[in-house]
Amino acid sequence: MTQITSYYHYLYLRHCEIIWCSPSIVTVVGYEHDEIMGRNAASFYAHPEDREETLKILKKKGRIKDYEVELRKKDGSIIVVAVNSAFYRDENGEIAGVEGVFRDITERKQAEEALRQINFLSDNALDLTKAGFWDVDFSKDNLYKQSERATNIFGMIPAEDEIYQISDWYAAVVAGDEEIAKDVLDKFEGAIEGRYPKYDAIFPFKRPVDGEIVWIHASGVMERSEDGKPLHMHGVTQDITEIKKAEEALKKATATAEDATKAKGDFLANMSHEIRTPMNAIIGLSHLALQTDLDRKQLDYLNKIQSSAHVLLGIINDILDFSKIEAGKLGIESIDFRLEDVLENLSNLITIKAQEKGIELLFNIAGDIPMHLIGDPLRLGQVLINLANNAVKFTENGEVVIITELVKDTKNKMMLKFSVKDTGIGLTEEQSSKLFQAFSQADSSTTRKYGGTGLGLTICKRLVNLMGGEIGVESVPGKGSTFFFTASLGKSKKSEGKLLIPTPDLRGLRVLVVDDNASSREILKNILVSFSYDVVTASSGENGIHELEAASKAGQPFDLVLMDWKMPKMDGIETSKRIKQNPNLEKLPTIIMVTAYGREEVMLQARHVGLEGFLIKPVTPSLMFDTIMQVFRKDDEQTSRVSSRSEEIAESLVKIRGAEVLLVEDNDINQQVAQEILEGAGLIVTIAENGNAGVDAVQSQAFDIVLMDIQMPVMDGYEATRTIRENKKFDKLPILAMTANAMAGDREKSLEAGMNDHVTKPINPDELFAALEKWIKPGKRSYAGQDDQPAPKPEPENFEIPDIDGIDVESGLKRVGGNKKLYKSLLIKFHDNYADYTGRIRQAFKKGDMELAKRLAHTVKGVSGNIAALSLYEKATALDAGIKTGGSKRFETLLKDFDTTLIGVISSLDSLEKSSGSEAAPGGETPSKEIHISEIEPLLVSMKELLEDDDTDALTVLDDLRDHLVATNLEQALNKIEKLMGQYEFEEALNVLYEIADDLDIALQGDENE
Repeated sequence: MTQITSYYHYLYLRHCEIIWCSPSIVTVVGYEHDEIMGRNAASFYAHPEDREETLKILKKKGRIKDYEVELRKKDGSIIVVAVNSAFYRDENGEIAGVEGVFRDITERKQAEEALRQINFLSDNALDLTKAGFWDVDFSKDNLYKQSERATNIFGMIPAEDEIYQISDWYAAVVAGDEEIAKDVLDKFEGAIEGRYPKYDAIFPFKRPVDGEIVWIHASGVMERSEDGKPLHMHGVTQDITEIKKAEEALKKATATAEDATKAKGDFLANMSHEIRTPMNAIIGLSHLALQTDLDRKQLDYLNKIQSSAHVLLGIINDILDFSKIEAGKLGIESIDFRLEDVLENLSNLITIKAQEKGIELLFNIAGDIPMHLIGDPLRLGQVLINLANNAVKFTENGEVVIITELVKDTKNKMMLKFSVKDTGIGLTEEQSSKLFQAFSQADSSTTRKYGGTGLGLTICKRLVNLMGGEIGVESVPGKGSTFFFTASLGKSKKSEGKLLIPTPDLRGLRVLVVDDNASSREILKNILVSFSYDVVTASSGENGIHELEAASKAGQPFDLVLMDWKMPKMDGIETSKRIKQNPNLEKLPTIIMVTAYGREEVMLQARHVGLEGFLIKPVTPSLMFDTIMQVFRKDDEQTSRVSSRSEEIAESLVKIRGAEVLLVEDNDINQQVAQEILEGAGLIVTIAENGNAGVDAVQSQAFDIVLMDIQMPVMDGYEATRTIRENKKFDKLPILAMTANAMAGDREKSLEAGMNDHVTKPINPDELFAALEKWIKPGKRSYAGQDDQPAPKPEPENFEIPDIDGIDVESGLKRVGGNKKLYKSLLIKFHDNYADYTGRIRQAFKKGDMELAKRLAHTVKGVSGNIAALSLYEKATALDAGIKTGGSKRFETLLKDFDTTLIGVISSLDSLEKSSGSEAAPGGETPSKEIHISEIEPLLVSMKELLEDDDTDALTVLDDLRDHLVATNLEQALNKIEKLMGQYEFEEALNVLYEIADDLDIALQGDENE
């Protein structure tokens, strides 16, 4: 720094503001000597307050202390100077002026400020992180030094020299946690020895001053000599107690969330099982009913019952799917399917809703799309159903069109685009942006008016993503919306089957389409053109008649008219009537009514007018082709796949007919449903009532496949499967889980237990048969029926079931598809097997076996619901819930109500038992009816062989025997056999058969009494 000495000739009153400098010196403020001499001192001060302070110091006239001021240089910059001054006096001893030295200390001041800032930041950092410094000097045994902050953190008694003993510190670590202390010591010594690059440890520490436990994070680095000997360890100690508390709180919150998630999962799993059990009966029994002889109306009703049941199943699946999405376990299958099947199912589910609102539902399928594809038809249909349901919901009038287009075609894949276009309320951009989010709809008014949770579109988006596509929406408020999505689907190697090409004599037909809906006209025209037809369209009944008359006059009459029903001015019925009575038409065309409203009265009117056919929109190519072939009497020569689906299923099962199936199932109604479905397909079924019995059966008899329920008493399906797999002999035996458990992870649990596949309840026969075909080794097997034909359908029952107190017989029959024999057997089975359930439930409850008590009540609940014992169902439901949530007093009250109702139902069923004569035994008086031994003997022999094989086909022979023994005392013995077979007691039934043979003096082959 430059030092300047300046002489101030200070005349106290006159010249105190003037600086006089020695002529040889340049000042620190940057002025030349001539420039500074005689200047006013005030011009050099950067701040007026500095000048005032200087004057005060000078005017004291005592000893002048050193001081600092900021001065302004010639260039305007500010510098800090240290001033050392003293008064000097004249010859009279009076103060004459001031002599001083200026030193520029600006850089020093800047350095001091920087250091202060660093210290400030360091102190704040230590404060914010609750940290303190420490240092271990290895030249001093067992001693270390630490900062005041570190002392406060450790809660140690402060030492004057800030020196502390390591042993005292470690003792507090041991007091915090002895096991963790061992790890801390290892890390400390390891850092000194060089085993670890640094010392880093987290541990609890018991503070000596207050005994409080704090959590410490300590880190240290080593300083070593040139030869590697340890000199110092410098370190930092941080109090992380609050962080550890937050971690513990987070762990508890996470555990609580996991418990809640598990509880939700368990609830959904239980609800799934609860709902799927009766759903199994509804879908399974309606499937069985569809195999019987039905008139057209019954067939339609049953098809709709089954479709509606699948809708309910879809709702359940939506709930479960969302749970799977949250768990990240929602998957997609890749199987062969027909696109037209997916669309037909969509039509069955949506058409009725559309009809109720007066909306037309239309399909527009591009002609270049193959029907056989590879993908997940269930998930594809799920998305389409959701979007179509929404379209119908938000459309008050007009139409909903399902459009299918080909976007991209590669060697093995096809990208298809599906669009659902409606003429509904539409959406604004803001509303559209809220879609595809969980529990979100367009706005709150949407929920109030139309209902729903907004969950479906979230699932749709996830499913579409899994199918390799994208989903979106285009909408204009008040003009409708178009929801669209793409899906990547594989090309199937399966043949497309018979092409929809008419016979030569029906090619080139002239067809007139009469429909006021432009979209419908275009769609119908495109389908007909693909059949090689010459098509003309008309937008009204009047225009249609005009086209017919003009064509007849030109000598080119129309062969066929597709006539819409609901049109303005002149509807389809009236138009058709005028056409049939029109004298200007040389050739009357065949007329098929095509309508979106499948009302019975419309069909009757159409038949009355003399129309030849009837089609309900949406129309698929196969359905239209079949109808045209039928009205022109060509249906025997060629039909589409739609009308031959049952034959295809029968043909596909021929290769596994006669296979031995073990059904491991504890619920008797589920047993009966599954058994009839399987036996109806030509399979031989053996039933085991629990997992333990299933294991025994596998070890004693050869089976082609095992269908294993999961939730069973004695031994569940998982344990049974693991037990079977312990024997290497059964490594290749296919075991399929068949259960109502359909939650995320249930399939994985089945596979982990050793099962090969997972089939969910309610039983979908197509899915079940597909699984059986996949896992049963094909081959020729002996079969009681014809090898290449399905078993004959049973004849209709010729008996009535009387009214029974406590049971809604009409409702019960509906649940089993009107099958009286099946329903009667279920009622008798309930009478015989469930009368003692009150005692069994009470005994389980008293023993503290709540799981058994709940299972017993749950069983009665399910079975009473299936037989339509509605009051008992309510009491069983209340008891089931009471066992789970109530105490002993509430349990006794609920059990008493349950018992009273159960006794009433059992008593009412006594009359049914008596009418069946189930307890009657053979023998007694001579039969009152003439018996033809020659006709009965082969039936007895055949039935004996079937009973020895535990074959339920014996019931068919039993019916034939009953025809011969009706109105005789032996009829009661036959009823007893039927009851025993219903309980799967084949050996006891065989003993009764031998008694009948003895009464008739017939020697059965192998009879020990022979």
